Amino acid sequence: MRTLRKRGKWIAIAGLVILIVFLGFFAAAQRPLKADGITTIAESETLIIGLVNNGFWGIKLTDVAVNGKRVPAQDVQLIVSYTQHLVAGSGLEEDPNIKFVAVDAMKIGPKLDAEEVQKYKGRTDTPINYGVRIISDEKIEQITIRYNYMGLPFTKTMTVDQWPSSNF
Repeated sequence: MRTLRKRGKWIAIAGLVILIVFLGFFAAAQRPLKADGITTIAESETLIIGLVNNGFWGIKLTDVAVNGKRVPAQDVQLIVSYTQHLVAGSGLEEDPNIKFVAVDAMKIGPKLDAEEVQKYKGRTDTPINYGVRIISDEKIEQITIRYNYMGLPFTKTMTVDQWPSSNF
C-alpha cells in the first residue's frame, strides 16, 4: 500500500514537471508582442510604435533600447488608449482618453476582438490600444524592447526602416 502511494506521488510530481516544461516551451514559441504601426516625428528623433499583444496573458515591458543604447525612463512612455484612436498616429496629446504612463506601469493586455472593442469603447477601465513613445537625441534606427510574458523574459528588436519585415 505504501509503495502505491509513493508511486502515485512520483507520478504526480513527474506530471507537474512535464506540465511546467510544456508551458515554458509554449510561452517561448509564442513571441506575442507585435508592432501594428510606426510614426516618426521630428526628423526621426521621436518615434511612436503601436503595440499589440497577440498572446493570452498580459505583457510587462521592462526595458527599451534605441540603437543599442538603453533609453532613460523619462524618454520612453507607454501609451494607453481607451478609445479606438490608434496610438501610432497623431493627435495623441489632445485626446483625453489617451494616457501616457511609465513603461512598466501596467501590463499590455491581450488584443481585444471587435465585439470587445465595441463593449469597452469610451470606458476608462479597459484599455483598447497600446504603444510606446520614444524620444531620442539621435536618429532612431533600431528599437529593442525587453518584456516578460508568462514570467519569462523576451526581447523584440525592430529596425525602423525595415518595418514591417523586422516585426517578426
